[in-house]
Amino acid sequence: IGAEWDGSTYIVASNTSFLPSLPSSYVDQSPYVADDGLWAHWEYTRVPQPFDPNSPHLAMIPLPLKHSEHAVYFRPPHRDEMIPHPDVNGRFLMLEERYLELREGIVSLVDGYKAAVAAFRSYFDDGGHYDYGIRGELAMQLSFPWRTRSHLWSTMGHLRWGGIGSFPDFVALWVAHQRIVLEVSAFINFVYRILPDGKEREDLHPYTMFHNHDMRGVILKSGDIDKYYALFRDLNIPVYAIFDQSKFFVEPALLQPIGPGNEERCSLQRDLWLGMFFLDFNRSL
Repeated sequence: IGAEWDGSTYIVASNTSFLPSLPSSYVDQSPYVADDGLWAHWEYTRVPQPFDPNSPHLAMIPLPLKHSEHAVYFRPPHRDEMIPHPDVNGRFLMLEERYLELREGIVSLVDGYKAAVAAFRSYFDDGGHYDYGIRGELAMQLSFPWRTRSHLWSTMGHLRWGGIGSFPDFVALWVAHQRIVLEVSAFINFVYRILPDGKEREDLHPYTMFHNHDMRGVILKSGDIDKYYALFRDLNIPVYAIFDQSKFFVEPALLQPIGPGNEERCSLQRDLWLGMFFLDFNRSL
């Protein structure tokens, strides 16, 4: 499927039925916080992003799934999940029940991350990239998300013990923690898929919490299309290609109007109150 993208290009996909919103529908807007705590059209955990050779694993970020038993990693927080601090007036904590649920996910995620790094290094540090073609080339550009992983416990600590000042602060920390979990899980599964069959892959297991979820996908342009389009497709990762209309012809039968677009994956309803607090929160980081 495909569509006219920005007036001078096409966007084409062969292994997904989702097409992102047209850039022209929001190009005159500045990024804003929506009522689900995400960044609407600019939310990188929901909307396909241009290819970054240092973070190809982000294409595998899992998407929300209706009736998922792990919906806590995708939905906004509820107000009753924030309770008064027992010792400090005017401050709040995450509900213990929710903390225990998220803590269980962190433990398995950290173990999976350590195993993925060990398996990756065991194969590629021994020269595996020299005989592994385009996968090896991509692997050598991959940056381990060390800093992202390190924030797993810090965001959880703030949520459970930090003494939160307001519900918008709670939402900001909640969403930050969700993004970290989704990024690290994507890294584990990317390493698992990119490794060839062999001992390293046998010793590694995919992160199965989101195994039945669709993935965010990636957008390729120019020379990256020839290099990586087939690879991402072979890895069963949704992949999009941007073509210049002056250089390429796309069959009209393949073109279709953009449907709901990004609205299928996140809210586009601006929340001025959350937006004001999020700006202050980000300045404090």
